[in-house]
Order: sequence, then structure tokens, then C-alpha cells
Amino acid sequence: CSGNSFDATPINGSAGTLVPSGTSYSWAQPVVTGNMTGGMSGNNQNLITGTLVNPTLTPQTAIYSVTPTTAFPCAGAIFTLTVTVNPTPIIAPLGDTICTGESFSLTPVSNSPNTLVPPGTTYSWAAPVVTGGITGGTAANNQASINGSLFNPTSLSQTATYSVTPTSGVQGNCTGTPFIVTIRVNPLPLIPNQNFTICSGITLDTIPVNNP
Repeated sequence: CSGNSFDATPINGSAGTLVPSGTSYSWAQPVVTGNMTGGMSGNNQNLITGTLVNPTLTPQTAIYSVTPTTAFPCAGAIFTLTVTVNPTPIIAPLGDTICTGESFSLTPVSNSPNTLVPPGTTYSWAAPVVTGGITGGTAANNQASINGSLFNPTSLSQTATYSVTPTSGVQGNCTGTPFIVTIRVNPLPLIPNQNFTICSGITLDTIPVNNP
């Protein structure tokens, strides 16, 4: 997955491979697709290793030309190592505002470089951290969008904060860093029927009193 390191060690005797004890490996920077970054050269290493970052929404490749050298030293023929790097979701914080009792649904959209959403990305989250006793916030797994219904029992605006983990799914099942979704839940007036008795000719002037 993008941002993860890889370690490759040829194994003696596998698929026509001959690796004398003490063999080391040297390579130049790889040839990459998709403007991948992180490909570094290496000299006399006991394994082929690196960390590659794929800035696109689709799998990309890095091709290393590696020279194996024995401890004597004897240099073997150059071989290639192809590393396929699947995209990892990168999503900036999101937010929305609803009225109490309403539903929300957020689907992140790619906007490079701060937001990368590979096709088929899903979202998982725990119950949100809330203020004011908001209810309705539940956990969910592998959803196509971040969604829910929230209820604000107070007369003031309150918030529900979700920590959401994106996973690229079919694009390598790569898990991105959790991002924050903040939902502001505004109150709605809730006033029962009012009954007043006044004398004829007197003006009725009253404001309902908040009484949760």
C-alpha cells in the first residue's frame, strides 16, 4: 500500500534462483509510473527495501534494476524487481450541519493532494463523541458513505464528532489514516398547544418558556 515499506530477499533454490551466502544487493532509483515518490538507491544491502508513495487513485509500479554481489566479491547478472503500489485513501476533515432528528450522509470526493479517494473506498467508525447528550450516533463498518441520524435534546447547538477509517477495498484493501467528521446538530422548537384565558379587551402577550 502507498506509504508502506517493502522488503524483498531472494531465496536460494526457488524458481531457478541461486543465492550464495553473504550476497548483497545494489540498485539505482527505480523507474516509476504515476509520479510515485520515495524510490531511493541502495548499495551493498542484505535485502532490497524501500518506501513508496503513490499519489494517484490507481495501482502504480516501481521497477528496480538490482545487481547481486557475493562476499568474494562476484557480481551476478542484473535482475529486476517490480513493486506494485496500491493507493491509500487520504481524506481531509469533513463536516455538516443538520437539524435535530434529521439524517446526514457524506461521501468524500477526491481533491488532490489533500483528499485521495480510490474507487470502492469504504468507511468504518465507532460511536461519535457528542456534546449535550446527543443521541442516535452509532458505529458502522464498511459503509459507502458516512451517515447517520442524530437527536439534540437541548435548546442549544451541539456537535457529534466521528473518527472515520477509510479503506480502499478493491484497490488493494489499503487502510488510510483516520479522519474527523464533525456534525453540528441544531435544535428545533418544540412547543405544545397553548391555552390562555384573558378578559375582553386585554392584549395577549406571552412567550413560551423553555421547559425540557
